Amino acid sequence: MFYQANLDQNLFEGNLSGNFLDFFYYSINCYTTLGTGDIFANGPMRIATGLEALIGLVLIAWTATFKLSYLFKKKNNFKTLE
Repeated sequence: MFYQANLDQNLFEGNLSGNFLDFFYYSINCYTTLGTGDIFANGPMRIATGLEALIGLVLIAWTATFKLSYLFKKKNNFKTLE
């Protein structure tokens, strides 16, 4: 199966002017799974949006787990010194 992108298709719609900050805001919005909806994806870009949200959710959970395990180890080491 072969897929050819339509170059005339707008991949993003909503309240955007097309500059870098709009797309950075959209990426942060997807990564944190905030989902305000003022900028949204169309067509094949929806798949990338879903993947970015999934990756963001996993990495935020991994970071929180890593930080908490570090803090608990530090707390347990402090108790053994007393």
